[in-house]
Amino acid sequence: MKKTSNYLWVILLLVSLFGIPASKAAASPSALPAAGDLLRFNHLRVEDGLPSATVLGMLQDQQGFLWFATSDGIARYDGYEFKLFRHDPRNANSLSNNNTFAILETQDGKIWVGTDPGGLDCYDPQTDLFTHYRHDPQNPNSLPNDSIWSLLEDAQGNIWVGTRGGLSRLNPQGGTFTNWQPNPEEPNSLAGAVVYALYEDKDSKIWIGTRFGL
Repeated sequence: MKKTSNYLWVILLLVSLFGIPASKAAASPSALPAAGDLLRFNHLRVEDGLPSATVLGMLQDQQGFLWFATSDGIARYDGYEFKLFRHDPRNANSLSNNNTFAILETQDGKIWVGTDPGGLDCYDPQTDLFTHYRHDPQNPNSLPNDSIWSLLEDAQGNIWVGTRGGLSRLNPQGGTFTNWQPNPEEPNSLAGAVVYALYEDKDSKIWIGTRFGL
């Protein structure tokens, strides 16, 4: 699939959802439908090749492919068909677990997948292989938990990982994790151990959504 700009995808989405001519949508923001207008939704289902009807994460990569994290593996969509990635017990370099919650593309074009409870996976499109990162009770610089629910790459290229047992930051060059967990004796510690969402604002501050607040 040829590389497609995010702008073009927005125009195509407007056409598919609202029936707006692409030329009109590109020309004026007034082409957007008014509040109360009927919206028409297109659907991709298991019958179309999606591995599961439960989709928990999505992204569009630098090549224009759409990726979906589902409860039965991940899928890459080229606008016509799906390529599926699932765990294969005979292949140590396959997806570690089919129950996937988060998906992220980093600046180097690699695809990171948060699984539950298979830990963090990194897919390299050049080799078609997955690298696995998991919690090791004997290593304080490993993941704090193998249930991964959110992912973020910050402006410096660090990968932030929200887990069911705390927050982690991976330095891709070193391959080690720095971890944070709630401490009831420290009011400025992480609010909750279960991290659902991560966001970097324009001031490069990292916002962490947990079960018990930000």
